[in-house]
Amino acid sequence: MKYIDANGLWPTKKVVDNGIVGNRGFSLAPVMNPYHKVSRPHKGQDFPVPEGNNIHALAGGKVSNIGYDKGGWGYYVDIKHSDGYTTRYAHLQKGGIKVKNGAKITDGEVIALSGMTGGATGPHLHLEVLLNGKPINPMLVSDLQLLLNELNDIEEKVVNENDPIELDEVRVITKGTSMLQLKHTEVELQSNHANAYGNTGQYNRPGRSSDQYYSDEFLKWYYGENNNK
Repeated sequence: MKYIDANGLWPTKKVVDNGIVGNRGFSLAPVMNPYHKVSRPHKGQDFPVPEGNNIHALAGGKVSNIGYDKGGWGYYVDIKHSDGYTTRYAHLQKGGIKVKNGAKITDGEVIALSGMTGGATGPHLHLEVLLNGKPINPMLVSDLQLLLNELNDIEEKVVNENDPIELDEVRVITKGTSMLQLKHTEVELQSNHANAYGNTGQYNRPGRSSDQYYSDEFLKWYYGENNNK
C-alpha cells in the first residue's frame, strides 16, 4: 500500500499545498501532546504547513459538520463519503473555511485554508480518516476516491477513437402519438415479417441485411433520402 510522501502528497493528489508529513502520526496508544502536556491517543496525521495554504478534499462527498473546538481541533470540517468513510480537517485558519454545511464536495476541491487554531503549538493540518466512526491511519489509504470507487463498483471509462465503448440501447419515449412512435411501431411489426411490404431496396443501406424487413417509407425517414450510399 502506498504512503503519502515527504512533500505531503498522496500518490495522485495534494492534501495541503506546500505541506510536509509531520512526526506526529497516527497512534491509538497514548503519546505526549505538546499543547496539553499530557499523553493521549493521536487519531490523525499532522502536516506542518504555513498558514493560509489550500487544503484539498481527499474524495468526493458531503460536508457533514463544521465546528470549532477551542482546546482541540480549532476550526474544523468533516466530509462524509460513501461506505461509512469520513475525513476531518482540523486547526483551520479562522475565516478560512471555503464550504458550508451540507455542501456537495468534489474530489480534490479546496475546502479551507491551513491555520493553527485550537490546541496547536504551530501551524499545521491535522487530518483524520474515520470508518464507521472509528479512526483509521490516514497514511494507509493510498487514494480514498479510488478506494470508494472500487467499493461502489464504479469503473473509470475513457472514450476515444482507439478504444470505443459500446453504449446501451437508448429508447426515446414521448407523450401521446408521435411520428417517432409510429415509426417505432412499424419497426416492431415489420421485424417479424420478412420482405416487408413496400420495400423496393432503393433505400436499403449497403451491408445491412436487416433493412429488407423495413418499408421504403421507414428507411427513407431513418437514413434520409440522399443518405443511402
